[in-house]
Amino acid sequence: MPGVEFWRNGTIKVNEYNMTSVKGLFAAGDVAQGPSNIELAMKSGKKTAEYVDKYLRGEL
Repeated sequence: MPGVEFWRNGTIKVNEYNMTSVKGLFAAGDVAQGPSNIELAMKSGKKTAEYVDKYLRGEL
């Protein structure tokens, strides 16, 4: 996707809310943090879903 920035290791750059360099586009789990285990990936996905909800409500 145009505008998405990546780290050298191929993961997507995200801010503290897991939003990418494209406003309104979020990334979580292995694509944002690199390979991990399922527990960490699920936690990342859940937290990112909370951020997406806040973003859509205008709270971010």
